[in-house]
Amino acid sequence: PSLSSPYQQLVPTQKWSPSVNQLWGEQESLAYHPYYSNMYSRNSVYNNFEFSHFYSLSNPEYINPNFSLGSSFYAADNATYLAVLNSLKESSQGSQFYHAKPHAILCLLSG
Repeated sequence: PSLSSPYQQLVPTQKWSPSVNQLWGEQESLAYHPYYSNMYSRNSVYNNFEFSHFYSLSNPEYINPNFSLGSSFYAADNATYLAVLNSLKESSQGSQFYHAKPHAILCLLSG
């Protein structure tokens, strides 16, 4: 059988889903996504992957929605980068795993 969207169809139904962040332990792995968490079952998927925190535009105190890709609804990569950087600066943990999903690699030029 094949799955057209494994994160939606498979991961939410599994009791345990292996992912690389689990090497750092549940309290030291954070995930950032520059869009809303309700799409593609992201809340459920990141929870099943055992990230201690999942930040998205659904909680804008972590990813600033004012930094967007032109007129799109996505946060710009620099907004996600700044959220990760701020988290690193505030952290008292020694070793952590950060997963930041850039939504697009895009260069906007204005003339």
